[in-house]
Amino acid sequence: MMQIRDQFLKTALMTSMILCITLESRAAQHKTREDARPNILFIMSDDHAAHAVGAYRSRLAKLNPTPVIDTLAQEGILFENCFVTNSICTPSRACIITGQYNHVNGAHTLAGRIAPENQYLAIEMRRAGYQTAMIGKWHLKEEPNFDYYKVLPGQGSYHDPSFKEKTAGAWPNNVVQMQGHSSDCITDSTLAWLKDRDKTRPFFLMHHYKAPHDMFTNAPRYDVYLEDVDIPEPESMWRQPDFGSIATRGHRDECLPFIGTSIGRRHVFRNYTKSYAKDPSLSDEAAKRLAYQVYLKKFLRCVKGVDDNLGRLFDYLKQEGIFDETVVIYTGDQGFMLGEHDYMDKRWMYDESQRMPFLVRYPASIRPGQRTDAIVENVDFGPTMLDFAGAATPPYMQGRSFKSICETGREPPNWKQAAYYRYWMHMAHHWNPSHFGIRTKDYKLIFYYGCDMNGGNQTPPGWELYDLKEDPREVNNVYDNPDYAETVGRLKQQLAQLRRRIQDTDEDFPEIKQVVEAFWDYDETAKAKAIQISHDYAARERSRSTRNRTPRNRSTRPGRKAVILPGGYIKTTDSKAPLQIHAGFPEISRTATYRISHPGPAGFNPDNAYLLSGENPPQKPHAFHSAEDAEQPFIVVKLEKPGPVRYIRIVNRTNGFHERAEGLTVWVSANEQDWRQLWQAEKVAAEWLVDVGEDTVCRYIKIGLPRRGTLHLNKVIVFGK
Repeated sequence: MMQIRDQFLKTALMTSMILCITLESRAAQHKTREDARPNILFIMSDDHAAHAVGAYRSRLAKLNPTPVIDTLAQEGILFENCFVTNSICTPSRACIITGQYNHVNGAHTLAGRIAPENQYLAIEMRRAGYQTAMIGKWHLKEEPNFDYYKVLPGQGSYHDPSFKEKTAGAWPNNVVQMQGHSSDCITDSTLAWLKDRDKTRPFFLMHHYKAPHDMFTNAPRYDVYLEDVDIPEPESMWRQPDFGSIATRGHRDECLPFIGTSIGRRHVFRNYTKSYAKDPSLSDEAAKRLAYQVYLKKFLRCVKGVDDNLGRLFDYLKQEGIFDETVVIYTGDQGFMLGEHDYMDKRWMYDESQRMPFLVRYPASIRPGQRTDAIVENVDFGPTMLDFAGAATPPYMQGRSFKSICETGREPPNWKQAAYYRYWMHMAHHWNPSHFGIRTKDYKLIFYYGCDMNGGNQTPPGWELYDLKEDPREVNNVYDNPDYAETVGRLKQQLAQLRRRIQDTDEDFPEIKQVVEAFWDYDETAKAKAIQISHDYAARERSRSTRNRTPRNRSTRPGRKAVILPGGYIKTTDSKAPLQIHAGFPEISRTATYRISHPGPAGFNPDNAYLLSGENPPQKPHAFHSAEDAEQPFIVVKLEKPGPVRYIRIVNRTNGFHERAEGLTVWVSANEQDWRQLWQAEKVAAEWLVDVGEDTVCRYIKIGLPRRGTLHLNKVIVFGK
């Protein structure tokens, strides 16, 4: 018995010693809440609109789309009026990482980029003693200035994604690939980093999902999710008699078929019946309903994947005992139209696009179950996170910390009462006119100035005013209502003052400034001019729509045909451009043909006859557009006869989406079967000159992406003998 007791005591003593060592180790890793700054976990999805988060109590809430994300609202605070300053991926992310509006940080459009030395949030967090990591979708093109990163190149792929990882070599060639769905891979990567991090220091981690970005592709396990459910429709998809203005509808609705990508068949060039309701026998109403159901289910299946993965992430934090020691933030990079106003995508200043979900959990200082209508903007995110880290907001950041609102639910003295918005990418991709405006708690004033950065490609300028108390769905434009004349004047003055305060005065864009000044007061002369611009734009687009409805073997210039040959090869249009010579080698591709592996929608390819013509495509910034998110898209150039090739000049598309050509590769073949890789781009560029190095005899040249993606090119010229 004595031996058993001694053994028990010895075992108990040993167990106590092990327990003490374990507790001391954990204490060293995780200091007590009173003397340790919190970890900061910033979670951002792509295009996850607030009204697709259950806690925001929209029409979709009854579907329970986000039970995990909703716990952040239950256990923390939800912001009802969090707004993006420019509802498009790269500009929004630039605002967050710099704390500056786009006219200051320079990322006005999707072509924007933020240099490592200007990634202020990461720099200031490191300076404050935090270990920093960025995992997932980055979309700012330059190398992330974090202690660790593992980021998708460009838009990234939904399945079997490639990443650029800091530990895998020098940027931009540090590419690794994972198997599976991107949401799973991003979460796996974050969990791996958390397990291996320095546990004696607090961390700042940006965890960014690609999902639910458009061209939705969910993990196979969600294929039947919501299969038998009827998704509630927004009323404004059908009824909104006083919505919009001449800027978004045209004079007497003449521009409705040409502005704003639609769910139904309204928009001639881009609508979602073309993808999701192709049956021509369907009525317009039936096609619209079907396209909406398919579109929303695809979107929500991607959302479900994000929410489930956050469950995995939160479980790990709880198991390690650091969930309550971590400021957990969830947001989307902007809002997203889900059929409201018969629109899709983002870019608009309407609430569904402008509002961002924003939820914060940190039980040490944030009471559970709070909601606030305080106005905050994405330029405020950086200062707020720095404040939680105990660091001051640097003077070059334009945003302001709202940490005190998180903790008290009350606005501090002199807090902002309006949000500023500006969209620059005039009529790009989804046919949205350029505009800016102001959003208060009671009203929204939008000015569509309707031109590109050079003052060209004009659409009719116009104003819209929405009374958000009386009309929260923004379906009744009251700008011309005499009862609101005083409100219009006051908001215009407030908007002008706000623009001066944040220094968005268009001094660098004199052509835009001239248009803004001409239509600011919107007198009868301005209205008459807007009507004429509407007529001109509608006529121009009607003409283009007629051409695009002809068979796809037509080019965009009258009398020039792009003949489709057997095998899908396209014969280039006749060209007046002189033949070029490079380093003594003449151009040999003028008589060549080419084919596209994954042709995109017809409306995206009106200029496909011009790729080899030596001329710039007349309407698009690219000669063709492959299908979105295709598996290894490519083109094959077929020379008139086999011969030696020495140089290949490849011109990228000319505005936005340059990064989609990342990793562009060239292969050659004599028989279109046995391919040899010749070259791969080291970085994205406006154009490349591929020096073969020696005369390579071939007839077929394949140019494409070695991964899933979308391919656009403007021009290809082959030099040889």
